[in-house]
Amino acid sequence: MKKLFLLISIGVLCFSLAFAHNDFMKKSGNEAVPVNNANLENISHKKINFALPDWEWVTQPYSIMTSWYDYMPSSYESYPLRLQHNDDGGLYYTWHGTPDDGATTNRRQYWAYINAADGSLVDWGTISTQDVWQGYGSIETHPESGAGIATWHQDDATLGYGTTMTYDSYIFNTPGFWASYLFIPPEDDEYIWPYVWVGPSPESGHVRVYQTAKNYEDSPFGNPCEDTRILYCDVENTADPSVLSDLLDQANWTKTTPMYYWREKDCRPQSQCFAIDPNQPGHVALTGFATWLSGDQGDMPINEGTWVWESFDYGTTWDQANLHGTPNVDQYFYRVDNIPGFIVDDEVADDLGVTAGGWHNSARFDGEGNLHWNYLQQYGHYSVNQGGGIYWPNFMPPAEAVWDGSTWTYDEVPEMPGVDPLSGHSVPWEIVGSDTLLYPNVAWSTYEDELFHENTMKNAVNVDNGWMVQMWADGSYITLNALGEPGYEDYATHPIIYLSASNDNGETWSEPIEVTDIYSSEVDFMEQITVYPYLCNKIEDLGYGWGQVHFGYYDDNSFGSFIQGAGQNNGGQIMYGSLKIDFVGMVPGVDNPHNVDVSSVELQNSPNPFNGSTTISFNAPQELRNVEVKIYNTKGQLVRTLTPGNNNEVTWNGKDSNNNNVSN
Repeated sequence: MKKLFLLISIGVLCFSLAFAHNDFMKKSGNEAVPVNNANLENISHKKINFALPDWEWVTQPYSIMTSWYDYMPSSYESYPLRLQHNDDGGLYYTWHGTPDDGATTNRRQYWAYINAADGSLVDWGTISTQDVWQGYGSIETHPESGAGIATWHQDDATLGYGTTMTYDSYIFNTPGFWASYLFIPPEDDEYIWPYVWVGPSPESGHVRVYQTAKNYEDSPFGNPCEDTRILYCDVENTADPSVLSDLLDQANWTKTTPMYYWREKDCRPQSQCFAIDPNQPGHVALTGFATWLSGDQGDMPINEGTWVWESFDYGTTWDQANLHGTPNVDQYFYRVDNIPGFIVDDEVADDLGVTAGGWHNSARFDGEGNLHWNYLQQYGHYSVNQGGGIYWPNFMPPAEAVWDGSTWTYDEVPEMPGVDPLSGHSVPWEIVGSDTLLYPNVAWSTYEDELFHENTMKNAVNVDNGWMVQMWADGSYITLNALGEPGYEDYATHPIIYLSASNDNGETWSEPIEVTDIYSSEVDFMEQITVYPYLCNKIEDLGYGWGQVHFGYYDDNSFGSFIQGAGQNNGGQIMYGSLKIDFVGMVPGVDNPHNVDVSSVELQNSPNPFNGSTTISFNAPQELRNVEVKIYNTKGQLVRTLTPGNNNEVTWNGKDSNNNNVSN
């Protein structure tokens, strides 16, 4: 039940505001368009060659609430599930929803508190008592006290749309005593879609609370810009959550809008994920994908493509010298060879450009200080006859862009069956003899083809162990059924939530776990429509190499979002579940495109144990070339990568310093 300090009865006339203010993110009108003029005769489905990690359920998914608002229940680039950092062992979860068909009720912001150890639901309800139009919220936790900190955007009848900030008073370590919230009204621009973050502070004994929000107002060119506003406030980090009352005074917040000037050039900084570096206090970053909506206006703020803006003073200042984009105006990350199956303007394209599509991403720093931003990969081409950029909708795999402080690296998550000879990247097709084999790979749910911003792709980390996971709602089987491939009929309206894992900071990724497969032997997903997955930002260390992943999703009652103009208005379920993965026992990804049997490899060392150095020798099949020997500690962290010579032997000094036989 909802806990209140004071019970006040107020008569409120409730009515639906569903169409009074469209707070969806908007199309710009010049996005690349999908085309279906590919030769899809040789369709197949092929598993990748990497190992599936051992995993099992900790908490099988269950429903917390039935909600009729069937679109982005936990916002866009947010982490709606947050673990307490103290020893209480709880998990906060937030979402927006309507408890009925919305005819007489407002969309409200909800919360839940879950026992992280056994997954049981402790309490849940609306965060505030005010029955007004709310949503697109986010949640965090205060490190020492464990109290929740929440934000959302809200319609005020007089002031318009603004953002809020509140905290859980957490009396006697009991969640649900939410304080009256601070409403931050709009100024000249309307900043909504707020997210809350907590990180180190320049003040001793404090933490810095950030609220990031994006601009709803169009640019002077009439296009969406969505530049980011950052508010921050430093609060004491004590076991007493009452210190969080400082968050409720707007005078305590400092504002900065570092990319407001992008609007004058009609440059849209899409995604705009915020991340705090746990390795370097004061280092925070914004990252995303820039688009020139009206072309080159001259003196553009950043090239099209991926960008990252770093601050090294806790987000106080944003130096232009720390704004990094792609090195040229070609927004393609890299190019791959075209194959006979893809046609542009009735001719075979010379090559395809790889870029990002879909904007519901997240960004996390790993244990080595690299920033990982995940995205939906697109293979596209510029076509005069098509009126601009086009892409092939049946081939959109999961990927990530990694910023190491100086350069971008673009990787598939996980690698795919074919290898492109031009770029060296894996691709979802291959040429075998005279046949071109196509492997549809669609890392979004294809929930409704015309929906904008439907995908949600999230990542989570454990920085101490080098563990990472990436999660998405996958529509590959839906696509195979639509293309007439036999055996996939039952997946016509059933996306699968996939999760791929890494134990080496994203260097290699496992074959995806089909978390919500309808043929699961343990959980009945047959009647579920599993869309909009969200992760807790942190992977819990359970010991012995096992890590726990907390997640939520929406189980729709009909295929398609009614709110976005498709599907039925019959609601769905706000779901929570968790699983654990054996990260230490997970076999790292092996570049093994020819299915060479590696089971006969024998990784022995002498002397063992050793003080100074040890010689590692092995026997391997003759087919294997360019072998690497990877050393892992007992936590499953990658310690060193050794490159042996032709004698299948390498010497390691047992330290992290380089020598002639060791490569990073």
